[in-house]
Amino acid sequence: MIVVATTDFEVYHGVVNELRERGTTFTTVEPDTELPDHTDVVVTGTDHADDFADVTTIVAESDDPRRAVDQALAAVRGGGGRTI
Repeated sequence: MIVVATTDFEVYHGVVNELRERGTTFTTVEPDTELPDHTDVVVTGTDHADDFADVTTIVAESDDPRRAVDQALAAVRGGGGRTI
């Protein structure tokens, strides 16, 4: 499952809209809360880039949310477990 966890409104808005446009199942959480079970990938902004050491983390830029969503989808499909 893809989880969006950021306090950066522009990143949040861009990533969530991109995920919705693609019909992707995802959830959102506050960055300081526990991640849901079965979290495969966290998409966050630079504000929390180092907060999710135990899961693949994609750092999204507010001006290019599509790139982050592409990377998150690739990671869910088996693209590895590293910070991008």
